[in-house]
Amino acid sequence: MSGKVRTAFVKYGGCLAVWLLILIACLSGLKEYGKIQKTGAAQVFLSSHYPAHAEAGEILEKEQEMDDPSDLCFYWDGGIEKISEKEYGRSAQVLTAGVYGKAALYDWKLNGFGQEDKNGCVIDGQTAADLYGSTDAVGRKLQYQEQTYEVRQVLPWKQRVFLFHPDSSDTAYTKVFVEVKEGQTKDSAASQFLMRYSLSGTVIEGTILENAAFVMILLLPGIWFGMLLLYAVKERRKSKGKGLEYWMWTGACLMWVLALFLIIWKHVKIPVEWLPDKWSDLQFWPDKITEETEKLKLYVMLQKTVTQTENIFAAFRSMGYSLGACLLFLFYMIYRKRK
Repeated sequence: MSGKVRTAFVKYGGCLAVWLLILIACLSGLKEYGKIQKTGAAQVFLSSHYPAHAEAGEILEKEQEMDDPSDLCFYWDGGIEKISEKEYGRSAQVLTAGVYGKAALYDWKLNGFGQEDKNGCVIDGQTAADLYGSTDAVGRKLQYQEQTYEVRQVLPWKQRVFLFHPDSSDTAYTKVFVEVKEGQTKDSAASQFLMRYSLSGTVIEGTILENAAFVMILLLPGIWFGMLLLYAVKERRKSKGKGLEYWMWTGACLMWVLALFLIIWKHVKIPVEWLPDKWSDLQFWPDKITEETEKLKLYVMLQKTVTQTENIFAAFRSMGYSLGACLLFLFYMIYRKRK
């Protein structure tokens, strides 16, 4: 291989490798963002008073008697406990959790796990492998607190979880998932539920992390879009007075601006709760940011469901990949400029 061929191979091979890494990082960020589960329910952390099992049952019955009932799912956190499998004497330490109501509001994959199923349970794949040596564990039996349960589903959760329907009278539910109907926000749906049953609580969501991940995904395409627009503006200025070429670059600039407007119009939606009642209320935005920051702190500190935990990790992984792709592209452009 001659010196010129070797130099060209190193030059273009290195360029191709960098662009391949950028593409892989971008796609990885997009893939992780796709793993964030969009929940159609308001997750309300209850405070002051935690409904016992009987009271939660009464609330569910009253709700269904209403003209326009909302689906509810009460959540109980049992902490870390041991479950066992009698046949081979295996056991596992898992997070025990109970749901009472429509389980699909907790996780859409639980749609077939009806609340009348008192002897059924759901576990994660790793726990199934530890107890039975395989994730094919539907129909197998396990023991929890001297009671036998049958596995109804094995879900690909990243946490070790044992989920069932509690029936003990001393079960106290610390969280409730409230269905959000068309025309409602999560805050309004939760407020109506809390007022209706004289409860108090706070809607704690990880939407800030989800929105941050979405912004990071758009960061590199936004840089590319801006570079192309600046290039078109620059060429338009250079071609001023050249007739057709000038108008071609003018049309290109207008097309880029129109495309940006359509993207924002179609895909960027500002939630209603982020819009002030009066635009002259200059204190609205600082107060709203402070409120959302406090909610994010609570969201990170409080006990989370499996879905919430997985969403947090997926959001951070998505932001990491997207930021890595952006930095790699910027370093590459700086390197090329210096050369």
